[in-house]
Amino acid sequence: MKHLLEVFLKYFDFLYLDPQYRIVDSSSSGSATTDAQLVVAGNILSWSLTNDRGQIVLATAPSSATAPENWFRLSIIRRFLDGTRASDAAVSVEAVDWLRANITRVESLFANPPTTKASCEALIALENSVADELFGPAKDR
Repeated sequence: MKHLLEVFLKYFDFLYLDPQYRIVDSSSSGSATTDAQLVVAGNILSWSLTNDRGQIVLATAPSSATAPENWFRLSIIRRFLDGTRASDAAVSVEAVDWLRANITRVESLFANPPTTKASCEALIALENSVADELFGPAKDR
């Protein structure tokens, strides 16, 4: 957890300094350097910052619909908005800088119920398409 908190403080000041966001949950394996998670929620978005075996992963979901299928990695959000193809799920400093500059665009995807529903459906479809590109078509679709 210690490393994840250091990353949060160093790179995500735009979230913890924004009064609409607050830390709402956390979990830790007890390790200082791996396997921990912070969940930060605001009026529109919830963010999950995870240290998964040493890789930092960032995902978001609409705060009004945080079902497991509605959590999207930052790389999928960027691809949806800008066509940017990230090579892996781990978040980079460049991706955090992009988010800092584009958080309003991300929030607009989930600004109201009709937009939220349409955005989730489109992002799920994009995730499935990316999975098909990487691993071939799913047998059950």
